[in-house]
Amino acid sequence: MAAQDQTNFQTPEQKLESFGENTNNQAVTLLSVENAIKARLAQIEKQKEETKALKEMVDSYLLNDPLFQEHEEMAKNAAKQRNATKKALLSKSDAKQIVEKLKIALGEAKELKDGLSYYLTQYQQMTGRNQFEDEDGEVRDIVYVAKLVKRSAFDK
Repeated sequence: MAAQDQTNFQTPEQKLESFGENTNNQAVTLLSVENAIKARLAQIEKQKEETKALKEMVDSYLLNDPLFQEHEEMAKNAAKQRNATKKALLSKSDAKQIVEKLKIALGEAKELKDGLSYYLTQYQQMTGRNQFEDEDGEVRDIVYVAKLVKRSAFDK
């Protein structure tokens, strides 16, 4: 057993060298991930531009058809009538009460979901688990969604 301990023993210099290699590997991996993110962002922007151009072509094609233009106008008028009717109905007192209750219920649901998200984050950090079993015995995955948002969106 003493011979085995000798083979696993590392001098402080060897440990430092090994640590440096791990740190270097982590830095290389980080750079690779950053480059992959940048490449994907460039691809997404290029795809957005291509999609926008194609959408404009389709819209132009449709608007050049007289029958489509006629139906488009009819749809706009129908939408105006629908919105006017909806506004008139929702302006009645009994509808206003229901709409207010709906707004409150939606706000409460958002608060509950935000609280659940907070507790799930704590649970995941404390246990290291990415799953949670609910009262019915159903196992659910804890999922995080990451998005990249331009900084200017927060400055407004």
